[in-house]
Amino acid sequence: MHVDAAVFDFLKTSMGFESDVQLMSWLGISRDSLSGIRTGRLPMGDTIRFLILNKWWTESRQRTGCRPGQSVQSGHVTFSLNGMDSGFNAQSMLRIIRTQLKDQGKDVPETDGVDALVPTAMDAELLETYKVYKNCATDTEVANLLGIKRHSISMVRSGRNRLGPMPLLKMFSDLMGGDELGLQAAVQSSEALLSLMNSNRAAD
Repeated sequence: MHVDAAVFDFLKTSMGFESDVQLMSWLGISRDSLSGIRTGRLPMGDTIRFLILNKWWTESRQRTGCRPGQSVQSGHVTFSLNGMDSGFNAQSMLRIIRTQLKDQGKDVPETDGVDALVPTAMDAELLETYKVYKNCATDTEVANLLGIKRHSISMVRSGRNRLGPMPLLKMFSDLMGGDELGLQAAVQSSEALLSLMNSNRAAD
């Protein structure tokens, strides 16, 4: 069995699913994608791995009995689950950054006009708030921190593009104290993704 199929089997076991149809519905991917990846006909790209990582982090991992306010250990790193249960999305990270800015006595950028139902608007607001959080004077500084081009910042600000998996995970890792968990590696490699999920199981 190749590693991509092993990722699917891990998720099925973790969630108690009896069929790939249930897994397919939970992940929100097509039957052709799931079967193609299982058989090796299709690659499991970064987008699918990010989807899996996000679903596992927010739902499957919680089936171990962890609840908000408790701690979870993965490998040698322990994190609090407070504020972390919504996954790697702009809305939850914006909430975390705003809370930390308030705790530090800093001015918090106003977000009353942001429509949470418009993902591009939420991504743009996250960028602006992260810029304040990191004390960046220019968008170029933010782009360098996130490992993306300055033009990508402009595209997000204009609503033409969204933040991709890697910038979101870089922000999340920064907010939570580094990437010791290997979240970014898990998006880039099925082996790393499976290792991360298995290390969390071993620590429970």
